[in-house]
Amino acid sequence: MESWPHAVRVAPDPPQLRRILIVDKVYPAYSKQYLEVACTGGIQADDHRLVRLFPIPFRLLEVEQRFRKFQWIDCEVRPDPADPRPSTLRVSADTIRVGTAIPSEQSEERRQIITECKDHFSSVEELLRANKKHQTSIGIVQPAEIIGVRAVLKTEAEREEWLERERTVMSQPVLFGPHPKPIDFPYLAFKVTWRCDDKECKNHTMNLHSWDIHELARKYIRDPQRIEKVEEAMRKMLNLEKYDLFLFLGNFRTVQVNFGLMSAISIVKPEIKSPTLFDK
Repeated sequence: MESWPHAVRVAPDPPQLRRILIVDKVYPAYSKQYLEVACTGGIQADDHRLVRLFPIPFRLLEVEQRFRKFQWIDCEVRPDPADPRPSTLRVSADTIRVGTAIPSEQSEERRQIITECKDHFSSVEELLRANKKHQTSIGIVQPAEIIGVRAVLKTEAEREEWLERERTVMSQPVLFGPHPKPIDFPYLAFKVTWRCDDKECKNHTMNLHSWDIHELARKYIRDPQRIEKVEEAMRKMLNLEKYDLFLFLGNFRTVQVNFGLMSAISIVKPEIKSPTLFDK
C-alpha cells in the first residue's frame, strides 16, 4: 500500500532585533486574538525602509514600553506568516524597549529622516505603480494641495457593530497577561481630500485613521459645535503654507490594491516655529 508522505513543517524565521523610529499609530481596535491592536508604522534604522508593526496592544503595554511619535524603539520582529505584505513585521511586544525621541523642535532632523526614507513617493500614483510592480504596501506621500477636510458622524449601525465586538472581547476568558480595557467608540470619521503633483492624479479622498485626530475629537465629544471645531483644527494641522505635510498610506491585507490614509505628520517649515498636534 502506498503511504502518504509526511507533511513538512517549515520552522518560523528566527526573530531579529531591529531599531525602528515610530512615525505613525492608528486608533486602536478590538481583536479576538490580541484583545486590542493599534497598527503602527516606523522607519528602520538599518535600511531606511518603512515597516508596519503588528500586533501592538499599545494600551496594554507596560508604561515604560509606551512609545510616542518620532521615538526610537528596539524590538524583536519577524515576518508575519499570516500577512503576505512584505513590509509587515510581527512584533514580540514584550521585547519593546523605548529609546530616545526626536522632539518637534528638531524639525530639520525629522524632515531629513522622512524625506530620505526609501518608501517616500512623489504621489499616490507613483505609490500605486510601485504596488503593482513590487508589491509595495506602505509609503509616504507629500500632497500638492489640500482640497478639503470633513468630520462625519458615524451611524448608529456602526456604533452597534463596535459595541458587539466589545462585548465579544470583554467576555473572553483571559488566563495570562493583562485584561482588556474598553475602547471609546470613534464617533467621527475624518475625511481628507487632496491632489498630488502628478498628471494622472484625479484627487484622492480617504479617511484619516491617526490616533492623534481621534484624541482631538474626544475633547469635543459633548460640544454642540464639535464638527465645526474638529474641521477647523484639521484645516490648521494640514495647512501647507505653514507645514511640510507627509501622508502615510498603507494598503489593506484583504484588498492590497486599495490604500488608506493611516496618519499625517506636519513638520513646521523652517521660517515658522510653532508646533502642531500632528508634529508632536
